[in-house]
Amino acid sequence: MFWIINIVGVAIALYFVDLESNSVIQSVISPIVVATLSLTMIIKLFINSKAQSASYMSNSGNGSHSGSPFIYGSEKNKPSGDSDSSSNSSSTSSSFGDGGGGGGGGGE
Repeated sequence: MFWIINIVGVAIALYFVDLESNSVIQSVISPIVVATLSLTMIIKLFINSKAQSASYMSNSGNGSHSGSPFIYGSEKNKPSGDSDSSSNSSSTSSSFGDGGGGGGGGGE
């Protein structure tokens, strides 16, 4: 209902805007109404986008959020037939791209 009222209000106020008119309603009040309604719609979009991103951040760890950007969310929700190289923990030295190839010069 918020969006319908604001969009219709902006459309009606834009119809009456005439900055060169001698009428106070057309030259002053209508532009103020358009600016106010437009600003409230922008604020509403901003608040909704922040709330939505906060919702994704708080639910990203448990995998129960249906809108999660991850397909499975966690290992417990993963189908049993899929294999993943990250689940094999036999090689822990390659987790940060470290080849595990030994140190520098001989020093002798």
